[in-house]
Amino acid sequence: MYFRRKFIAMRIFYAIAFLLMLLVGGKVSAQIRATTAAGNKVLLFPNGTWKYDEGQTIIDTLPNPNPQPQQAAVAPAPAAKQASWSMKIDSSRVDSTLKVQIIDVSSPRLARFFGEEKGRMRCSAECVNEKGVISIRLEWAAAVGDANRYFGFMRDVKDVTFVLASGQELKFQYNPGFKDHFFDNYNISYYNGSVTLTKNEIGALLSSPVVRIDMDWKKAPEEYDVKDTEYFMNNLPKVL
Repeated sequence: MYFRRKFIAMRIFYAIAFLLMLLVGGKVSAQIRATTAAGNKVLLFPNGTWKYDEGQTIIDTLPNPNPQPQQAAVAPAPAAKQASWSMKIDSSRVDSTLKVQIIDVSSPRLARFFGEEKGRMRCSAECVNEKGVISIRLEWAAAVGDANRYFGFMRDVKDVTFVLASGQELKFQYNPGFKDHFFDNYNISYYNGSVTLTKNEIGALLSSPVVRIDMDWKKAPEEYDVKDTEYFMNNLPKVL
């Protein structure tokens, strides 16, 4: 009888011990490792509590209070390329085109004194090849006896600018020898000068009409609209 009771007591002891092991094992297994949407590793417990895993702190996982905005990458703009023209020019040729009037407009300065009709500025042009040197001759005419009184003495080399329809501007300096001629008896003044062209300038004039010519008179510059805008496109090839 004694041994039977002892045997039953031992079975009860082992059963209690087994239950305790199950409870302890269940408690340990209840600690679930998980990863949040923000990438933080945490331990979850059955009672609804949690803590950060692997030594992470709250400070480490808080969002940056001053996030830096990400700037979209901008592709660099392609570098502007200057047109380079290659053309054959006859270096043995001496020739010029006919002189053609390309400007006939009111001069703002002359119109103040003589009105719109009498105060006009006219300009004629011709293209020239002198043994491979390509140039443009310009002859300005004003209906006054001594235009220097209104435009100033032009003995110094001055600038003239061709404005193309493409928006490009070709700025030249007159070659030495710019001349003026005054005819008081006929009430007219002439200015004659020439500019030399590079191959790139020739190419630009062949590719786009000239819509305006700006003359740098000594007293005051003036701008003149060109009436025969395609004159250089049509006539430069004749002397090349």
